[in-house]
Amino acid sequence: MAKGGRKQKEKRKDFQKVKLKTGKVKPKADNFTNTTFKAHAIQIKEQLKDKDESQPTNQRKQNISDLMCHLNHYNASIRHSSVQSIKELLTSHPDLLLQNLSSLLNNLAVLMTDKDDTVRKAGVTVLQHVMQSVSATQISPFFAILNAHICCAMTHITEAIQIDSLAVLDCILQQYPELVIPHSKELLTNFVHQISQHKKVVQGKRDMLGAELSVNPSSVMSSQKWRIKVLQRLQQFLHVLVKEDKSPGVLSHNGSISQEVRVGTNQVVSHVQMFGQSGKVPGLQEGFVLRSLVQDTKTNSSTSTSSYSPEELFTFITSLVPLLMQCWAEVSPRQQSHSNKMTPNAWETLDGVLNVLQLLWRWMEQTDPEFLPQLQKRYLKTFNLQLLQHFPFYANISSTGRGKKSGNISSASVVTINLAACDVMSYFITANKIEEDWVKKVMSFVMETLAGDGCSLATEHVQNLLHVTGRLVKVIPDEGMVQELLEAMCILYEKCHLLSQNKRQVLNHLAQLTVLQHSKNNGNLLQCTATSQWLSSLPSFLLQVQDGNIDSIQTAVDILLQAASRQYPTALSTIQEHIMSLIDSKSGILLRVPPHLQRKVIELLHYVKEISVDIWKELALCCHDSRLAVDSVTYLLHTLTIWVSSHRSFSQLFYSFLFSVNIGCSKSELAKQQVAEDRNGHISCFKLDQQATDLLSRHTVLNQTVCMCYDVLSSKQHMWESLQNAMMNILTTYHTLPYTTIYAILNTCSTISTSSNQWRDDFTNKLTNCCLAVLTSTVVGSHVIGNVEHDWEEALWGAAVNLVSQRLVLWEKLCQECVKCVPDLDNVDELESICTMLTRLIQTDSMMNCIHRCTEQLQDTVQTILKHPSLASLETRWLAEFKYETGLVLNQLDR
Repeated sequence: MAKGGRKQKEKRKDFQKVKLKTGKVKPKADNFTNTTFKAHAIQIKEQLKDKDESQPTNQRKQNISDLMCHLNHYNASIRHSSVQSIKELLTSHPDLLLQNLSSLLNNLAVLMTDKDDTVRKAGVTVLQHVMQSVSATQISPFFAILNAHICCAMTHITEAIQIDSLAVLDCILQQYPELVIPHSKELLTNFVHQISQHKKVVQGKRDMLGAELSVNPSSVMSSQKWRIKVLQRLQQFLHVLVKEDKSPGVLSHNGSISQEVRVGTNQVVSHVQMFGQSGKVPGLQEGFVLRSLVQDTKTNSSTSTSSYSPEELFTFITSLVPLLMQCWAEVSPRQQSHSNKMTPNAWETLDGVLNVLQLLWRWMEQTDPEFLPQLQKRYLKTFNLQLLQHFPFYANISSTGRGKKSGNISSASVVTINLAACDVMSYFITANKIEEDWVKKVMSFVMETLAGDGCSLATEHVQNLLHVTGRLVKVIPDEGMVQELLEAMCILYEKCHLLSQNKRQVLNHLAQLTVLQHSKNNGNLLQCTATSQWLSSLPSFLLQVQDGNIDSIQTAVDILLQAASRQYPTALSTIQEHIMSLIDSKSGILLRVPPHLQRKVIELLHYVKEISVDIWKELALCCHDSRLAVDSVTYLLHTLTIWVSSHRSFSQLFYSFLFSVNIGCSKSELAKQQVAEDRNGHISCFKLDQQATDLLSRHTVLNQTVCMCYDVLSSKQHMWESLQNAMMNILTTYHTLPYTTIYAILNTCSTISTSSNQWRDDFTNKLTNCCLAVLTSTVVGSHVIGNVEHDWEEALWGAAVNLVSQRLVLWEKLCQECVKCVPDLDNVDELESICTMLTRLIQTDSMMNCIHRCTEQLQDTVQTILKHPSLASLETRWLAEFKYETGLVLNQLDR
């Protein structure tokens, strides 16, 4: 039993069941396979990596391409870090911006709709930096992508993304306003959707979709503040569109407006030549047409730029105006204690609504004015009821203790709102509505502001006030009301400070309304008492204004010219009365303004009926002054020549004026230049007074112009007699003459005198002495007259030789004068002057005719010089040249 029992136990041992106990590890099976493994990362050394070391990197050795790849990372912190690193790289390496512009715009634009606020704001900041660093031309190929992302952000379901999209749009409107115009239709629609929601409108038996203001109670920002933000951006956008439609084209050759951009090869011209309409202008090179902005001749220019047809624009306005009126109704002021006060929380909404309405009506007027009557008919009652019910508005500025004021309202801001309301309502003024109460209310406010505290307003508010006034002047058909407005503007003009920007603006607007813009009513406007007084005060304004205020001076002079060209009596009498003070060399404006304005002041002389002797003298002094540009002097002489041709009684005074301008100085200046020694040795009784070289080119041009004016005058003989008497008076009275005077006398005689003119003997003798002084002085240069520039010497020598070669009698008398004075000369230098002069004259080709015709006079002169005792034992180069040249010429003549 015992033995058999042990065997049985050993037999069952292989199939024994394992008992599992709690807390003990389960034993592994006999066929268990271990499937675990260990893995280690392989680290490649930095020096083994293939990197582009030319690309700038950040501190983590990441270049801009690596960083842009991380902008799509799922982790917001990594995206934010990449954006910051991109900004650092672009700031430190600006050249990366243009190299990677396409990739930057594509990747950064996506961040405008990023759900993480930190990443989105950082991306918007970098995107603004990019747009501020590149031009519109560089970003225009990628603007379509940028515009698509902006539209997605503006219509995003998340409110924070919509808010941040406005910041990007602000930057675009500031940097690239011209690029948003082709996309105006989508963007304007998105503006409307941001403040509205659809609603059902029942019209008859049909259900129509309309729009109403959207309200979001769960929004972080109040609905009113959100609408203010949207209205401000909408105002900026509309301002860009309206400004673009107002931009003029390029003036073409035939006077029409061309919308082509041309690049020519011509240099900058200083004047414009007027041609008749005879096809192409001769001698004018054709430019290269880069692109044409003209699309269809039947399509309005504003339509092509803003992508809105008149019908589409009318539909857009009719869909937006109800929403604006709802915004107005939410903050509409209520009548309180006999004054219409506006709370600080509402003024921005009112201002935004009115500014948007202004721009919409102005845009419609520029696009197609035929739709304005439909808008007037549709909205006159609504606007009159809501906009003008509590007009004018007042700010409710209440004290909150310790001298502080609640809100941010000022009286100037409220004036802007009131003026905007007047501007909007001016589009509804017609002839049959002049007597209505709302028109009188608008007119009363504008005139009270003009005549009241308008001068104390800021520049921008005065500009709005003048814009509204100009608008009312154009649309009001009643002439009496228009004159009242102009009188109020004149009162404002008188109250403004002389040097203030406000006075300059009032001056410009008065000019546009009365003179510069040609219309049928301008003559009647200038005939009223206020505008006549204002026109008469312009010369006083010109004399009082500072030299730096060039724009105001140009505007005032343009007003006088335009009014005088239309033969307004007030303008003509004003110019006649004040022309002397305007051209005064000490206190006038002629010498204080730039050359282009000097020409305009000179043009005032064309409308003067009588020029007194004092005016002629003052004009001559101005011509002598170097502050009057030489081109301006030339223009003055031509203007006066034309004036004298129609006023023959002033011809003698004009001769005297031309002679004064020609000699280059006045009689008082000539008297001051006379010295005690009235003789230049024994050669001539005249002495030359040296002058600066820069006067040569100026005086050469003036002398040519004066000679041309002499030539235009019809009475040639009378003119020559007057000139001969004037020059004789100068040569007799003064013995020391400046270069300008003696050059003018010599050159004028050779230019003006003809064979038919009679020369007086005494004048011929004086002119001979003058030529002798010039020839002997300039031939030896600095040895006689000091440190004189070579240009003056050559000019005077040429003028004297030209005159002597034309008049044979001068050559004869010149030889006789030499024969007469040589025996009395004791100084060898004086003999050198005469010998050198004759040597150089003999070598001059233009003198050969005179020398051939007066052989005996030359021979007597040579013999007289060679017999002088001082030359008997003298051996010099100048004497040898004199003997050689004279001997050669005389031998040829004897043959």
